[in-house]
Amino acid sequence: MNIKNENEKTVGYIVMGGHYCTYYTLIGSVQVELFKFSSNIPTKMGRGSDRFQRQREKAKANYITNVLDIAKHLFITETNLNISEVVLCRERGFPEDIDKIITPDLAPYLKNIVVITYGGYNGLQQAIHAMKMKNAK
Repeated sequence: MNIKNENEKTVGYIVMGGHYCTYYTLIGSVQVELFKFSSNIPTKMGRGSDRFQRQREKAKANYITNVLDIAKHLFITETNLNISEVVLCRERGFPEDIDKIITPDLAPYLKNIVVITYGGYNGLQQAIHAMKMKNAK
């Protein structure tokens, strides 16, 4: 049985992959998957025109907005934060200035944005490792 130590902080992870987004909490070494949803971002067209590129960018913007709205509902209840900090994990295909889109409710708690190469559980493991390496420096 895992009992939460009073000294352990709860960290919320948002893992944004190309096909789906997963929300986790990490308490010590215990990982809990809170929510997962898939995205419908269109794939790149080999010979597509600018129209396909605009559709893809618009779909990405809507996806990011949905990700942040769900994070707000999962991590914040009635202006109280359920976690001590939020780590946003994104794949390389998402914009680097994503921190400018983040809602004011969530912005003070967003401590890091980690670039990952995998989505889902593997992306979470990659982000945890990156955070350990960053804190060890």
